[in-house]
Amino acid sequence: MPQQRFYNYGSTGTSSSENTIHYALHKRGVYRGLDLAPNTAGDGVEIGAGYALMHNGVLCYESTAFELSFSPPAVATNYTIIATHTYRELIGGDPVEYAIEVGTLRPLGDPTLDGIVIGWIRHPGGSVALDASHLQGAPKQIPEGNVPEATTLLPIELVAPMQRSYLSSIGPDLTFNASQFDVGTFTIYQEVVSSPTAVGVQTAIQQFQFYVNDAVRPDSISLYNFINAPVTTKIDVEVYGTDQVLVPVTNGTITGTAAWQTSTVSVDRTSGTFDDGKPYTVRVTYTLDPGEAIWVGRLKLNFWPYP
Repeated sequence: MPQQRFYNYGSTGTSSSENTIHYALHKRGVYRGLDLAPNTAGDGVEIGAGYALMHNGVLCYESTAFELSFSPPAVATNYTIIATHTYRELIGGDPVEYAIEVGTLRPLGDPTLDGIVIGWIRHPGGSVALDASHLQGAPKQIPEGNVPEATTLLPIELVAPMQRSYLSSIGPDLTFNASQFDVGTFTIYQEVVSSPTAVGVQTAIQQFQFYVNDAVRPDSISLYNFINAPVTTKIDVEVYGTDQVLVPVTNGTITGTAAWQTSTVSVDRTSGTFDDGKPYTVRVTYTLDPGEAIWVGRLKLNFWPYP
């Protein structure tokens, strides 16, 4: 029949109906526990006791911790720890199986994954022993943990004129305009422009200040920018922790495409000091050829550390 109802008066409850209700009302994923830790030898991942809802509505409870073996790779590699399950109508059902797969899957899983994501391993390579900094558990789906975390991890978005910033230096032939408008794309932006008669390549440095909140550190920085094609006209993005020490970033140099583009700089997850309640700095250096300009319409700090 095309319509099904659950909890009708006098109806018989079945495992199939319970699974359907869970599937309809709740997100799949980890709910409590199932936290990740390296084993003492650094060649395995310990998964703690906990609860997870599978993709098919089956609720799985692990009453004790267990371990998955792991061989540290020679080169930097990302892995996803998954739990899979096949529902079959037989006494006792089939067990949930756990595995470590090469690559990165999102928390709700790939559509082809018959299961859920438990967490990730981001190994730096070199066959070094696995440690806690390489492991990240998937976000918990239980509301009392998920909602506060999602609120804390909301991005910070700045648009021109950017109030959290300070222009600490600027070349003698450069001009900084805090707020301009691109009538072609209806984009408000800030501009650093070089005079056509400028003497060589010159730079301007803009410091952005943020404070650590609830011990949350930035995961990446996105800039909506417009830069022309010359390779020496560019943006360099640096991050300094609360101890004023440089934190490693990836894709920190942004070059031009002569069109509006979104460029994302990733901040190293394990390096740097980010003490709660203290300020850290994002330093943006603009390097310009004579007669060129760099436009930035938005700077956004992203704090969501999950794929």
